[in-house]
Amino acid sequence: MRWPFASRLAGVLVIAVVLALAIVGVRIWSDAENTKWQHTMRQMMSFRGVLQKCSALSQKAPGSLAEAIGQIQASDECRQELQDRCGLIVGGRDAWGNPFIYEVNATKTQATLRSMGQNGIDESGGGDDIQDFILLTPPETGPDTRDSK
Repeated sequence: MRWPFASRLAGVLVIAVVLALAIVGVRIWSDAENTKWQHTMRQMMSFRGVLQKCSALSQKAPGSLAEAIGQIQASDECRQELQDRCGLIVGGRDAWGNPFIYEVNATKTQATLRSMGQNGIDESGGGDDIQDFILLTPPETGPDTRDSK
């Protein structure tokens, strides 16, 4: 009967170890998710810069993500930067494996590139979505007809 204290102590130690492992596990999982978020956002921002540069050079506002990627790949000036800095975008999927969403406004002056985030649900930029707005060079509307006097 002199061992009950030792068995209680052992039980408390086991519980403490389990809790410590759970906390460490949550921390590691949280760090991994944060890394995915940062990686996705960094690539989206790089894509914004490459697309803005390329659409200014071509004077064309792409209407879809595939068209935007194709336009960039057709540009000698932009192709390498796309390959070096935007691998997720070219692959069409974010760090969680969800497809990117690309939408262009009616005037083709702005595009929205969105990742559905960890939960994989398109929340239109809310929730855990990651969203970036891309200002596009509008297509030319024709020759300038103003009087040049």
